[in-house]
Amino acid sequence: MEREKKELRSLLLKKVSELPADYCKSADRRIIGHVTGLSQYRDSHTVFCYIGTSREINTVPLLERVLRDGKRLFVPRCRGKGIMQAYEITGPEDVEKGFYGILEPKDYCRQVEKEEIDLALIPCLSADRTGVRLGYGGGYYDRYLMGAAFPAICLCRKALLSESLPAMAYDKRVDAIITEDGLIPCLS
Repeated sequence: MEREKKELRSLLLKKVSELPADYCKSADRRIIGHVTGLSQYRDSHTVFCYIGTSREINTVPLLERVLRDGKRLFVPRCRGKGIMQAYEITGPEDVEKGFYGILEPKDYCRQVEKEEIDLALIPCLSADRTGVRLGYGGGYYDRYLMGAAFPAICLCRKALLSESLPAMAYDKRVDAIITEDGLIPCLS
């Protein structure tokens, strides 16, 4: 199954690179609008969200909105192979390039515990309607989400949704997916 997932990642990375820039910008803007319209977002005091890379959803406007809305913002930081923790940031000055060249919280940022998170917004290469997500193969989010009590929602452009994805026993399903068309509650 690992081989199948690796092949899928290659195909999806190629598909991501072929998505038109105007489609990505429009989809990302609509995805963010759907996130901020969720009752889970409105009711949250703390939000855990990744900082999107060039091939992922551009989450910068969402991160800015979280802070403008007076919520506490937590972003991931890699602590080693497959290990990730959440850290609180208060603005763009609190991040720098870290592991894999991804923007991460600086050393002075405070690490937060999972129990402090009200809502988590998770990246993917693809996801299916049962909540299986295909990430980049490091297992960071699968490990981090184990035992978490907060809702985990995957952000995925509709063009990258899959009918069905292979899942291993350790793959952590998300509770819902948001595409540019709106919320997809995951069926288990």
